[in-house]
Amino acid sequence: LGNRLRTCDNYDLDHAHFFPIGFIDRLFHFAQDLSVVEHRHDEKREVINSGDDFDRWVDDMVSGTILLVRTAPGAEPVEARLIDVMSLDFAPDGTVTAEMAGGVTAQVMLDAETPLLASGVDDLNIAVEEAYERQSSPLRTLEYLASMFFRAGRSLKINICNQNRDLFIEPIFKFFKFDLVPMINDLQEDLEQIADEQLLTVRLC
Repeated sequence: LGNRLRTCDNYDLDHAHFFPIGFIDRLFHFAQDLSVVEHRHDEKREVINSGDDFDRWVDDMVSGTILLVRTAPGAEPVEARLIDVMSLDFAPDGTVTAEMAGGVTAQVMLDAETPLLASGVDDLNIAVEEAYERQSSPLRTLEYLASMFFRAGRSLKINICNQNRDLFIEPIFKFFKFDLVPMINDLQEDLEQIADEQLLTVRLC
């Protein structure tokens, strides 16, 4: 599920939905690899752990993934978090059973009437819901990054949107990656704020 979260980029600037998760993933790991190379040439240069920190952030976000479970036949499904699930069992008919903390067994549902069907973990998908309007203070570095994407799109004559993602990601990363490395700490603060204030909700679907 963490790998799926890493691909849930959202570049819908017209509606103020900007979640460049794949881009940030790549940038944070690039910055860590760069610091390792610089440290080899100069031991006074600090090795940063931005890639590892990002991986932990993804793990934390995924652990809070919400799923609907029905604990008894005919009962209304209730929300549970993935961190409270001990294991998932995939039956031959595609139904999924969750063993919850405390030994409770529950059926995983899509909605009140429809069971979730999956043959294995690879069939599970997530949906990411953004709630940036709840933020206590602006996500300033993400806002700057959105502005940079918009300006870069004008220079490239490409509209920054989800449909055009493959057209602008590579040239923007290639051109700006070194300039963005000094912003890693500020981006980390934005990610921490997103997690602390639950500005993103991950749902199993």
